[in-house]
Amino acid sequence: MKLAAMADWRTAPGRVLRWTPTAAARAAAADAPVDPGPPSDLQSDHLGAFRALGRNRAWTGVATDVDGDLDRAAMTRALRRLVRSHGGFRTWFDLSGPEPVRHLVPADAVDFEVEEIAAEDLSAGEGDWDSALQEHLAARFDEECTPDSWPGFALGVVERPGGFGLFWGCDHAFTDGASQILLGSELADLYAAELAEPGGPEVVEGALPKPEERGDFRDYVEEQREAARGFTADSPEVREWVRMVSSHGNRLPRFPLPLGLDEGEKAPVRIRTLTFLEGDEVAAFDRACKEAGARISGGVFAAGPPPSGSWPGGTATSA
Repeated sequence: MKLAAMADWRTAPGRVLRWTPTAAARAAAADAPVDPGPPSDLQSDHLGAFRALGRNRAWTGVATDVDGDLDRAAMTRALRRLVRSHGGFRTWFDLSGPEPVRHLVPADAVDFEVEEIAAEDLSAGEGDWDSALQEHLAARFDEECTPDSWPGFALGVVERPGGFGLFWGCDHAFTDGASQILLGSELADLYAAELAEPGGPEVVEGALPKPEERGDFRDYVEEQREAARGFTADSPEVREWVRMVSSHGNRLPRFPLPLGLDEGEKAPVRIRTLTFLEGDEVAAFDRACKEAGARISGGVFAAGPPPSGSWPGGTATSA
């Protein structure tokens, strides 16, 4: 796994495919009943930003390459199984009123079909394949990965003999970085199951959670709201936040290293990588972090800069 910008993904040329809901599924989504209950705290913030900024680019994506010829029908069935099993992927929000209203598409109404993108629709520059694919990917994500219509995600494939590239994008209201990792794994397991037997069980026992093991996102939201209602000004967590913000001039703590930006200036996110440790050194560093009462992720962020004395581009790095 590599945490990087989607623009850094490279895959060999091929036929570009997209999966979209069938006409019947789109009609069912448009008429989907109101699902009572508020959005989560994170969703509330995201939806507020979406209202304020319009078509806010707030999607996350995952991409990979897969060995073996693509079975389009099996991938369609795998996607259908994935979306039917996750209420979050069947959700869209009506933002026309003062408060967001959640709609939930019935599971049995979810269905998809695959289409091939015409070659002339993928031209960029002087026939630059990588640029053309990235323009297509960004355009699809910008258009389809939004919280106010269904689906809030987009799946595509670059099909070629002997293998295929796969990319998925989703609006931040329905996913996060960790969820994207799990999404790639679950979709792969479902695709393998569909290859082995249409509608069949998982190929690797225990790879996928059983229906009774799946939590409902709406239950999580209610638990989160209930926990929030229990906080007061005297709660230890609130008092610690007050102490921390007060000690920094009533502002959130600032990043300690210079980023080369003026006060209030914004800049695009740039992913930079740095090889910190390799092989057995990683295991030794993990043990040292645990002995110090920390995790390896904290140790990476606490590590000093490279010999040049500055981080590349002024950004955080990952091992």
